[in-house]
Order: sequence, then C-alpha cells, then structure tokens
Amino acid sequence: MKADIINPFVTGALSVLRQLLPSSEIKQGELSIKKEYSFLGEQLIIINFFGDLEGLFIFDMKEETSIKVSEIMNSTVLNLYNGMVTATIKEMANMIAGKAISYLRESGICFDISTPEIITASSFSAPEKITKILHIPIDTKVGRIVINIALSS
Repeated sequence: MKADIINPFVTGALSVLRQLLPSSEIKQGELSIKKEYSFLGEQLIIINFFGDLEGLFIFDMKEETSIKVSEIMNSTVLNLYNGMVTATIKEMANMIAGKAISYLRESGICFDISTPEIITASSFSAPEKITKILHIPIDTKVGRIVINIALSS
C-alpha cells in the first residue's frame, strides 16, 4: 500500500480520536500489513467503501473500551454494553471514515461509504477480493482501538 493511501486513514483516525477523547493520550502503534484477520473483541464495526478505492473499514475494540469511549463521548456513566454504546461507537467509526474520505478527496481519490454496521467477529467473512489489510493499532487511556483497512485488489 502506498503512503498517499495509508496516511489519510491514520491522520483521520488520530485527529477524530483526539477530538472525541480529549483527556486521553492517543498513541499510534506500529502499522502493519496483514493477510489474515485477528480481532481484539467480539464485535466489529464494519463500513464498506467504494469508488476509486474499494474495501472495508473494520473497527475493533474490546467491549470495555467501547463502553468507556461511549461514556466519554456522552458525558455519562454506562456500566454495561447497551444501545447507546452501539450508536456511539458506530458514530465514532463514521466520523473517522468521513475524515479519511475528506483527506483522500484532497488528493483526488473519491469514494463513498456505507452506513456502519455491527457484526460479531465470529460471523465476519472477508470478501475474496480483499488481498491486503492495513492494521492500525491506536492506544488510548481507555483501551486499544484497532482500525483495519481492507482494500480490494
């Protein structure tokens, strides 16, 4: 994968997370290209993208991290995973994807995205045309968030 494709995703994710989690130190882990998926949590947020680039954004975090992110974003205490957590995490994923789109459009690369959906990791099946997965781990004080960018060949 080329840097002009990778950088907008990384920059977009870091920018949005710094806005949404202002009291948390956001640290990018080591980027890697993978051929297989391995996930932190049981639930994934999936956003399809299509146009000049095609593939998937796959947002992955543990349930406890989802709850803590949702508590910060909603300024409330949530002790369990519920509909508010689901909606909040989907919105976070949508904001990160939207920021990446904006950066890529500045480079002349245009694509659209689907509505975020949550699926279980055990039910996830990658499309056959996916050949590379950019693995972007991001550490926050509330837990690790991993963004996988799976591009079609």
